[in-house]
Parts: sequence; structure tokens; C-alpha cells
Amino acid sequence: MTSIPITGLSNAAGAKFENIGDKYVGRVTAAKEQQDTDINGGPKFYPNSGDPMMVMLITLQPADGEPVTLWARRGDANPAIAQGEGLPMLNAIGAAIVVAMPDKAPAIEIGAELAVAFTGMAKPAKSGYSGAKLYRAEYRPPKAETSLPADLFSS
Repeated sequence: MTSIPITGLSNAAGAKFENIGDKYVGRVTAAKEQQDTDINGGPKFYPNSGDPMMVMLITLQPADGEPVTLWARRGDANPAIAQGEGLPMLNAIGAAIVVAMPDKAPAIEIGAELAVAFTGMAKPAKSGYSGAKLYRAEYRPPKAETSLPADLFSS
């Protein structure tokens, strides 16, 4: 029997970015990478290499309300902009982490504060398709925890 760690479970609703200006702000409570799926639930692969396409699932707990999960995908780092500004969601989050913590390798930390806003649209890659949504993000690392004294009974 295979078990799933309780920390990997989340029943949070998926974030819906329907209009430019929509945003989600909250504390990161879970983050995991998994293989992306197509509309029918089948695994997605890059056509040229055959490598699996991945998606980062980031669960946010806002100050008020229910938790929400962001489905963050990587995309073109320099998208052709059709409207507004921004980057693909995972690129935008990574850029925000680099700004917040320039001396550390970019990684999403549990307890960090994250804000993601839908800020623009890329030009479609093919005729007849819609362009990718673009985002801007801000990131604040978790506050440092205070350390416990080496000997709790010394006082």
C-alpha cells in the first residue's frame, strides 16, 4: 500500500484569474511540483524532447477566507505582450523571490507571504489560439523563528 504524506494534501479551490487585475494574497501553506495534465487528465510532455511538463501547485491562506491553490506554470521568459505587462505565473513568482532574497537560491518557502496578480496577456503563439495570461508577483520570506535556548532548564 502506498501512503500520501498528510502535508502533501490540499483541498483548496483553484485560483481563478478571469479579469486583468484579479489577485490573490496570502501565506504559503503548501507547495509541490507535479506533472501537468491536459484537459482530459492525461500527462503533458514537451513535443521536441518528450520531457514531462511540470506545474507548481502553491496553496495560499489569505488573511480572510478559504485557502486557494495557484497552478503556476513556466513559460516564455520574454513573452510578446498583447495587453498589459507581466510574465508567466511561475516566472513571475521566481522573479519576485529573487528580488526578495537576492543572496539565496530561489525557492518557495512555507510561511512566506505571496501576492500574485493577473496583469496582462501575451500574443497568441498560433493563429486561432488565445494568448497566455501574464502575472506580476510579490514575495516576502517567512519571518525568522526565534531560537530556543540550548538548555531550557538553565534559567
